[in-house]
Amino acid sequence: MSRFDTEFDFKDITYENIPGILNSGAELQKLIPSIQNDINTIVKESFPHELRKNIKLIRRITKGGNNDIYIYKSGDLTVVVRLSKYASFQIESFNHITVLGKNKNEKINNLKEAIQSKSNWERANSLGYTPMLYNYGYLENNGHFYNYIICEKMESDLSDYYETGPGKDSKSSGKLSITDHKIARQLVDLLYATTNNLGLICFDIKPANCMINYSDPNNIVVKLIDWDGDWCQDYSYITSKSDLKYFISILSVIVMAAHFYVFLDWNIFYTYFSEPDSYGNFVKDNKISLQNLFCDNLTDSQGNKSKFDFFQKHYFQIMDSDDNPATCEDAFNLTFTRAHYLNRATKRQANPQLVGVTRVGGRKKIKKSKKRKTNRKKTNRRKKNKKRKTKK
Repeated sequence: MSRFDTEFDFKDITYENIPGILNSGAELQKLIPSIQNDINTIVKESFPHELRKNIKLIRRITKGGNNDIYIYKSGDLTVVVRLSKYASFQIESFNHITVLGKNKNEKINNLKEAIQSKSNWERANSLGYTPMLYNYGYLENNGHFYNYIICEKMESDLSDYYETGPGKDSKSSGKLSITDHKIARQLVDLLYATTNNLGLICFDIKPANCMINYSDPNNIVVKLIDWDGDWCQDYSYITSKSDLKYFISILSVIVMAAHFYVFLDWNIFYTYFSEPDSYGNFVKDNKISLQNLFCDNLTDSQGNKSKFDFFQKHYFQIMDSDDNPATCEDAFNLTFTRAHYLNRATKRQANPQLVGVTRVGGRKKIKKSKKRKTNRKKTNRRKKNKKRKTKK
């Protein structure tokens, strides 16, 4: 049976009430106000009436990741459907919808995450921070519910833009272009707005989660995606009352800059930190305060420690000189340093010394171990040859 053509009789639906979370049944009903089990109908309703007759599926991406991606087009409108591979809810006997989870705490966490995700996407969309959002909900299939998001398809993500698109010409020139500056400015504004206007910190920020329309050089448009509640969390209790929101925004830009430096070797934000203007000097003068927030002094509205340190170690594999995970302070110092350089070449030219800390990326590590194995083989061959000569 297809994932999209399940049929069910959904009369008199009831919703699970989980002890320990207020109005959980009502919150679950907001997430699944009706049962939708036909993706074609959902997609059709996402298009304007005049474009609904000739909708075509033009591409499907189902390998890897947590989501399947479907791209539909009709007329001049192209949309992206992101459908989760993992169910969030299920329907049990007597049409009773429940939250998936091994125990009560896991159910509570899963429901809160689903509520946060919907809120993040809808609020960010209302303020223009996301590609245009056309539909958000849950698709029922074989008694389980899978999150779907339907939004405007933009021309590229920034990872592809700089690796294989127009941005690679900028990289080869060795100098930031006017377009680079425009992209950086829009991303800085978006990261600040995420903190200031939404009260969120989105930890999984990286070039692949930044979308761009670039065909018109006079109208470069950049948006953010991946607003899901697992890594895009509520810190409004801090940002609405405290000046810390300014430091949090700076940390978000530093982390994004480090991603551009490490994975694209093209940090379009470096002038924000390296130039001796008011912004650059403020960042430099408040390095310790930024480090404290990065490592220790930040928890979300649920009391969970921030994920700044976790994501730097996860993505950048920051290790000490003994090949052990670096301390949070050392991880911050390396991330902070990288934000100040355009690319590896300029960092090498400046020859900054960050004693005892290095990045041991997966590929780099594999190459090293292969080299060691090859050297061992060569040594063993030499020993064998030596023995043979001795016997002769």
